[in-house]
Amino acid sequence: MSGMNDNVDLLVGCPHCGSTQVRHVRTALKYERHEWRRVKCDKCGCYGPIAKTEVEAKTAWNMRAPNLIAENRRLRDELKELHAAVADYACGRKH
Repeated sequence: MSGMNDNVDLLVGCPHCGSTQVRHVRTALKYERHEWRRVKCDKCGCYGPIAKTEVEAKTAWNMRAPNLIAENRRLRDELKELHAAVADYACGRKH
């Protein structure tokens, strides 16, 4: 049976810095016995939403709306590189 969590081990990049250096971590909140789960970016230190299980934490991280912002930044940078390559080619310069 296929579901939303089939690829839960595949974490999307950080919504703040775009890094793919993200991982699942356990968090013990002060005065609580329960250990919570969330995803952390090792590059900028951003944390995802707190959840009860690893699967819930990873799903919440992957579904955060700001992920589109990081993806848009990446695509914009890639597009700039392509424009520069096309301009160089059109002017007879080769990479």
